Amino acid sequence: MVLAVVLSAGTAVAFTATGPAQTAPTAGADALADNGEPAQHNLQPGQAQTGEPTQTDNQSAAEVVQNARQSYGGIQNFNATLVSTTNTSNGTGSTDSVETRANISFEKPNNFRYEFLAPANQSGNVIISNGTSTLFYNEANNTYRTFSFNESTFGGMGATNLSETGYLDSINRTLTQSNVSYEGTATVADRETYVLSVEPTGIAANVTDNATYYLDQDTYLPVKTTTQASFSFGNETTSFESTTLLRDVRTNVDMPATVFDFTPPEGAERLESPLSNVSMSSYTSVEQARQNTDIRICEPSEIPGNYSFANATESSVGNNTSVTLRYTNGSDDPTAALSVTISDATTGQQSTGSGIGENVSIDGQSGTYVEAAGQGVLSFTSDDAQYTITGPFSQDELVSIAESIDCVAGGDDAADGADEPAADDTDAANSDTDTADDGDAAYYQVDFVAGDPIENFETEGTYANDRLLRFAHGSTDEPVMRRAPGMLAYGDAPELNERIESQEITIENDTAEITFTVDDGESVQLSLVSYEKVGPGWSPATEDKQEFIDADTRTFKSGTHTLTVDLPDKDSNSTAKD
Repeated sequence: MVLAVVLSAGTAVAFTATGPAQTAPTAGADALADNGEPAQHNLQPGQAQTGEPTQTDNQSAAEVVQNARQSYGGIQNFNATLVSTTNTSNGTGSTDSVETRANISFEKPNNFRYEFLAPANQSGNVIISNGTSTLFYNEANNTYRTFSFNESTFGGMGATNLSETGYLDSINRTLTQSNVSYEGTATVADRETYVLSVEPTGIAANVTDNATYYLDQDTYLPVKTTTQASFSFGNETTSFESTTLLRDVRTNVDMPATVFDFTPPEGAERLESPLSNVSMSSYTSVEQARQNTDIRICEPSEIPGNYSFANATESSVGNNTSVTLRYTNGSDDPTAALSVTISDATTGQQSTGSGIGENVSIDGQSGTYVEAAGQGVLSFTSDDAQYTITGPFSQDELVSIAESIDCVAGGDDAADGADEPAADDTDAANSDTDTADDGDAAYYQVDFVAGDPIENFETEGTYANDRLLRFAHGSTDEPVMRRAPGMLAYGDAPELNERIESQEITIENDTAEITFTVDDGESVQLSLVSYEKVGPGWSPATEDKQEFIDADTRTFKSGTHTLTVDLPDKDSNSTAKD
């Protein structure tokens, strides 16, 4: 039979139960033996240690998952040795096998450390994170990279507790988006486990995937996980088989904070951060996004009835830029959102779709559709734009949404007018808040930076990624048109994100202001600086035409501080260079 269980607000899960519901053992994460070690079950006579499940009770999958979530709530930290073996076969008879071993440590809310033991070419490597910055150290090369991230930058995906981060997050996501059945019990390395068979829903026809989780009966941590997956492309099928073991698991141990500290050895070379050329900006309306990006934004006119526009995000990685329009139905669940991502197909390899999945037609255009874990993904190219539409919708629903995009469905007339306000936005376009057509407005940019301000972009260059912390763009008619989604500093100084907590730049009475807090440590020089721009948008081609207006630069120790600068007024709107 199938029963539905609500694990969290807005998340319904379907389980295939193998018997009547009974109460599962609830020893939980805090069950310890007298010596303080995690409690262990003794083997019964004749009980195998092969890990093969044996049906010994009428437990249900729903009960096991519920108890697992409750147990995770009681786990403050854990450490273990992870052993993972992956076999890959491409159908030609040859198989590649890789074994990875690492000592791992987790601690709430979001600290983790991986210290690799094998294979030999990775031994000594370290990955360590505190939830806002992550460091990768390569011992063989004596090099390291760091990057920072924050909740606002990555769409509110910041982790809040152990059961929603990293290793356990993948378990929760899989269990809540899959068909799960209870297979019985098994003994794995002297640990008694509940065995769950997991089959993700919505897997595409050319993709198969299934897994088996062996959850420790005390902690419900997966002491063993096996995964099988295969992907078919034409006549060739690639198969993956992976087994992951957690050995010597210890929960709620005395874990010093230094476990999550790492100082690279003397002489280690710092490499460029993988996010040093990444930037993201968020907008509260489609018109704001259009004014501040070179991407041609075309909207769908047909979206599900209970969905509405939430925000737009521009993402740039090097020379590749995309804009994502996000629509929500009021749910906080990010998997419930509808996303329409638009990128310039001329800046990369043009494709009719993702190359994976079923071929589909979108108003005569070729594309592909794939479905996995309850999410449909439709990809296609129209004119010089690449579209990817994602959400918990069927193929027919996503195709209907795609065909309602004016640049795709409306022919030349709609395409020619794609950059103009939609009919429903006529009033907004003619109002005094639409700065694109207001020749009397003065446009400005305000930057919160580390160090001294730049007064002349033409001769001094621009701010490096390790200096720019926040920014805001606006005009005398619309005080804030665009702002950074959070603290930046992705480059060589991610420690600024750790030491400085800032609010958004605010605009009022022809001045800009930012309030921030500096943690204990060495003094740091910070500046708030304003510039006048030649127009509402921004691009590298016009940055050197900005004119310096004002700066507030000071050196700060720990505490809460404020910086304030003047902004241009309407009478000064001819200051910036033409």
